[in-house]
Amino acid sequence: MEYINEFESVNQIKECAEYYINLLGLQDWKILYSLGKCSNSENAGECESIFEEKCAKITIAKGLPSDLWFKQPQELTLIHELLHCKIELYDNGSLESKVMYQQQHTIIDDWARSVFYARYRLSHKDLYIEEDEQC
Repeated sequence: MEYINEFESVNQIKECAEYYINLLGLQDWKILYSLGKCSNSENAGECESIFEEKCAKITIAKGLPSDLWFKQPQELTLIHELLHCKIELYDNGSLESKVMYQQQHTIIDDWARSVFYARYRLSHKDLYIEEDEQC
C-alpha cells in the first residue's frame, strides 16, 4: 500500500479520511473537505471547527510544500488536521496561551507522524533528508 503524496480531488481526500476517522474515533463528527487555498498561504492544511457541535471543514492546500529538506505527504497533513478535531487549540493572545498553543500543536504533529509511520511502516528517515545530505 502506497501513501498519498498529493491529493487529486476532494473525493480522494474523503476516501482517505475514512480510515483515520475510524481510527481516531471521529465517526460522530460532520467533516467537510476542500482542496485549494488555505487562509494562510504557508499552511499545508487547516481545520476550522466548531468543537462543541462536532463539525469541521478541513482544507488541504493544493500543491506540495516547496521545502527541499522535508517531503510532507498530503495524507500526513490530513491526519494532522483530523487530530485538530480531537484537540481544540485556543490562543487568547497571552504569552502563556501562545506557549501552550505551540506545545499542543507540536504534540499533534508528533501524533500525526506516529499514526502515518505506523500505517505505512515508515521511519523518520523515510521523510527527512539527513543533515550531511543537505550540503
